Amino acid sequence: MNNLVTIVYQPDCDQQFTYDLLSKVNEQLLVIDNSPNYNDLKELRESLKVSWLWNQGYNLVYGLGLNEAFKRLSSDNVIYFSSKRSRILDNGWIEDLVRPLADRRIGMTGCLLSFPYTSIVQDCRFGDYYKYPQVHIQGGVWAARLETMLSNPYSYRFPHVFSDVWISWKLQSVDYTLMDVSSIKSVASGKAVKSSRAKFIHEY
Repeated sequence: MNNLVTIVYQPDCDQQFTYDLLSKVNEQLLVIDNSPNYNDLKELRESLKVSWLWNQGYNLVYGLGLNEAFKRLSSDNVIYFSSKRSRILDNGWIEDLVRPLADRRIGMTGCLLSFPYTSIVQDCRFGDYYKYPQVHIQGGVWAARLETMLSNPYSYRFPHVFSDVWISWKLQSVDYTLMDVSSIKSVASGKAVKSSRAKFIHEY
């Protein structure tokens, strides 16, 4: 099964941090570059020898950048992780994310967090959100089949904030299940991770 790892590079990410992080990934890489100038990341781009999509200086941020990536991919699976505040502890994290996708009932894997139906969700007009398990895959790291994401792209209404909650709701509304992967941890910035099984940690 062909896996492709995609990251969205935001202008405020540290280049050396990103290089160190990406150098630990052995899969095929596509970087969505939201930086304002093409030459800002020339050294990083050339040293990594990865596929690079620059957005002509326009910051597509999270969801819209990923939508552009989906159109350019030919892999079976897409794995996303943030290049900001992430740590790879064990290279087995990719296999852990991808393995459950063999079950076609699973729409996305990652770190499953609760997100109860509140006035915020109501104001965002997620429709029948309350009918589904009020959880979401945190947007800092996840995996899905490419065909699933092409059929269910991110909403232009939520290009960044609430995009992970929205896509989780969308997938559940078309009968997909979200799956928690125990070795993938998304935690609030500065919060300690107590699990000794963690292979990938993202701070949001």
